[in-house]
Amino acid sequence: MKILVEMKHGLGDCVCIIPAIKALRDTYPDLYIALIVNSPANREIFEHSEVKINKYYYLSLKNNSKLSTLKTLWQLRKESFEYAILAVMTPEMKGKFLFKIINVPHCIGEQYMKLDFLYLDNKKHFVDRYLDLVKNICKKINQKQPRLYASVQETNSVLNKMSNKKKKIIVNIGRADKNYYKGKYVFTRNWKKEYMVNLVEKLSTLNYDICLLGGKLEMCLLSDYKDILKKNNVISFVNKTTIGESIALINNSILSVGVDTGMQHVADALGVSTLSIFGPTNPKTHGAYSNKAYFIQCKKRMQCQYCFGTDAYYTCDDRKCLNLIDPDLVFDKVNAILMKLEEGKLYET
Repeated sequence: MKILVEMKHGLGDCVCIIPAIKALRDTYPDLYIALIVNSPANREIFEHSEVKINKYYYLSLKNNSKLSTLKTLWQLRKESFEYAILAVMTPEMKGKFLFKIINVPHCIGEQYMKLDFLYLDNKKHFVDRYLDLVKNICKKINQKQPRLYASVQETNSVLNKMSNKKKKIIVNIGRADKNYYKGKYVFTRNWKKEYMVNLVEKLSTLNYDICLLGGKLEMCLLSDYKDILKKNNVISFVNKTTIGESIALINNSILSVGVDTGMQHVADALGVSTLSIFGPTNPKTHGAYSNKAYFIQCKKRMQCQYCFGTDAYYTCDDRKCLNLIDPDLVFDKVNAILMKLEEGKLYET
């Protein structure tokens, strides 16, 4: 049997679907599983999950030519998949059209259940939504928690770049979730950059190595950290690591801090404690999945908060739900978590 899984979304979405794909593999060890992804970065996530994927297809209108896209669609059609699963985040018309083009007889997804996209938002975690999609074709679900694993080679590569041997705190300095909306790009989960700089400054006073993590998009932010980076315990890995090396770096840390971003899901899947700053999305449904995940929000919930999926998510020019979260509050929460971790106490729920 051959099954196609469409996952043309962010790194966090890739992490959230891992338990569902693992359930398929556990139930049908000989199943041929192919994934549609955006880029090699998405592929790296799945390759570190230790769930066998038979083939990957790259399908991105932004990154590939029309000719390349047509060739990929033709290859997918020739595969003669019996089943296909749509990612929860995929727009209904776009997803159904894709599966119709490649001629899949049995299609699975919330889009085929006549559910509005926002119907389950704020009600059920994305991990559980994906597990619900496969529960009728899987004998049992052995593992709900997403799992990722760092390779020895990538771990050695990252650690050899560091001279300090202190315990590490990861800070994902990115603004997360860059969206193109009505002619301009919007960072919908962006905590004020001066707040993040201030937080890193405070963290640098602790007896830990503070490792800054990010990609190409975060390179423009580094100038704000130039004075802090003069400190021996603050190290920038921004745009210096592959996804695999980032996984290895996070795996060797004690805590990962950032806004609601894919790397927080990665850290959680590695078994590393996370502290995530949340505003327009609901941590109970969008946040890292395990009981090692901690969240911080504004003290009083805004009436307009959790606007994910609405126009306000893109058009809000204030974002009080994020900007009312003071760096001091985050720093205090970091200290409280570190105290628990150092004392070996049980994690909060």
